[in-house]
Amino acid sequence: MQRTLADLERNAEKFWPLKLSEKEQSASVIPKLIETQEKFIGVHYMADASPTAWKDGLRASASLPGNLFLKHLVVLSDVGGEKLQRYYRSMDVAH
Repeated sequence: MQRTLADLERNAEKFWPLKLSEKEQSASVIPKLIETQEKFIGVHYMADASPTAWKDGLRASASLPGNLFLKHLVVLSDVGGEKLQRYYRSMDVAH
């Protein structure tokens, strides 16, 4: 049976289930962010060479995988993807 959007709205989890949220909170990424912050900042210094130089810096740094780089960016922006979706739905956006 194919569900409709209305069925999903009534029955689906819109945000992380509480059990997963609690598990995630116990596995902090902060120590890894602190450990790699100098490399993250260094990648941005390389961007002065050219607009795409940061990509070369990221490739050269094996200890700073893409997902960790993205987490640093999320921390800088202080808005996670889930929060961003919540904000977007509550804003009056003209299409």
